[in-house]
Amino acid sequence: MDAGDGLQRAGKWNPLVRRLDEIGAVLVDDAVAVQDHQLGAGRGRSEPSPAHRAPPAVELVQLRFTHADSALSIIDGLDLRVAPGERVAIVGPSGAGKSTLLALMAGLVPAQAGSVVIDGVALDDRSAPRLRARMAWIGQKPHVFAGTLAANVALGRPQVDAPAVGRALRAATLEQLAGREAGRPLGESGTGLSGGECLRLAMARAVAAPGSDLWLADEPTAHLDAATARELTRRLLAQSAGRTLIVATHDPELASRMDRVIDLAAPRPARADADRAMAGALRAAS
Repeated sequence: MDAGDGLQRAGKWNPLVRRLDEIGAVLVDDAVAVQDHQLGAGRGRSEPSPAHRAPPAVELVQLRFTHADSALSIIDGLDLRVAPGERVAIVGPSGAGKSTLLALMAGLVPAQAGSVVIDGVALDDRSAPRLRARMAWIGQKPHVFAGTLAANVALGRPQVDAPAVGRALRAATLEQLAGREAGRPLGESGTGLSGGECLRLAMARAVAAPGSDLWLADEPTAHLDAATARELTRRLLAQSAGRTLIVATHDPELASRMDRVIDLAAPRPARADADRAMAGALRAAS
């Protein structure tokens, strides 16, 4: 079961969300933004700019998550604190729980025990819309709506005008699609974009998200060639400046650019030492 399956079973979130990555970067104001886009409703409310507040700390306290079809906890008693503005890489083999951990931080799947605390506020049903207004999600397979590239970046947000769309596309290394090509129609589920371009669209949505100061990125360099991955990493770091950034990744070069590396495969008592050692080794190798 992936995080999207857990979302469906939990039954707490908008039924339009069939998979975690379909939310894309729409976490800026609850998953209902997807419905707003489809209905053309948009939203008139804007969030404060990250420049006017400190980015949030994220704290996980004895967090536990078990898939419904498994007796084993994929995350069991995890304690973790990410400082305001810190850049953290979550690494580990496939199935270690990297994407699930990001989904828990975003409030997209419920933990069986423990808590997620963002900027001193526990994430729950009541606080989720307000806290998620500070988040931007960069997923592996963002949902693409039928329509123009510009509309897929703006997602019905009235604050995201044409200049903002252009800046976001350039920030995500989609310059070749900016300008006249920004108005070209796309097919449902990304017809007209390569896999790498779809992933970079997710980053463009995050850049355009007003007020987002907590970025959660799930394998942002996946499906990209080495040169494009390096350039996307450079721009991701530049665009996330002044924000808290948490990245799940298999990419050692991306992980080496983070302030800290958390290895979910490390035994819990040794995890802090392993994190420091891995970060140093990755920096030395890069």
